[in-house]
Amino acid sequence: MVNFTLKKLPEQLHQMLKKQAEKNRRSLNSEILACLEQTVQQKGLGSDIERILKNSGAIRQSLSIRLTDKILKKFKSEGRQ
Repeated sequence: MVNFTLKKLPEQLHQMLKKQAEKNRRSLNSEILACLEQTVQQKGLGSDIERILKNSGAIRQSLSIRLTDKILKKFKSEGRQ
């Protein structure tokens, strides 16, 4: 396990973390670790989104039809009738 020192923590942030730790019945250290873990895990979703977009681009290129604004407007107007 790694030890880490956090320097120059703004007082307002410190107070917010303390209140949140009390609310969650955790130590300040545990609360900071939980916040860091949650943030890092959420950031991991970005790579999934990038992978999905990349895959959708490959699927679009493999289609025989090319969606243009004209075609999309036609589909929209047909759906409203």
